[in-house]
Amino acid sequence: FTGNIQFALLSQVLTEASQIQSKSVSNIVHNSYPITPDQAEQLLRKIDKKSVSFLKAIAQNDGEIDFRTMQKIFGIKNWSEYSGSFGKGITRALRYMTDNSSAALVWWDDNEWKSVNDPDGSVYVDGEALKSLKIAVGTSVD
Repeated sequence: FTGNIQFALLSQVLTEASQIQSKSVSNIVHNSYPITPDQAEQLLRKIDKKSVSFLKAIAQNDGEIDFRTMQKIFGIKNWSEYSGSFGKGITRALRYMTDNSSAALVWWDDNEWKSVNDPDGSVYVDGEALKSLKIAVGTSVD
């Protein structure tokens, strides 16, 4: 009799924990504009080769890349070289493709950067955009 009560209680606790986890996962806010795998493939066709390499590297690194790696990919020394050229190109292509003037794919947290050109500062792609980008570049999706 005691074993049945303990089993029923454990079952109820596990069910409630699962429901809480499901609710918290569905409430996650993603910063990248959600795109489909087809849109990710289209975006990769519209941008320059260095930007394609950049987005592939982000997809292969689970949505993150540090500025040191960005410098190598783009052949740049400082952030303004990225944001003034490559970053704008990716964003323009995304906005044109989605017909959304505020769409953004790549984002960062200013609080993680020690300076504008911090080599360890990272940028990200997340949510559906990351999943779609992974599919488009042939990286396994978790």
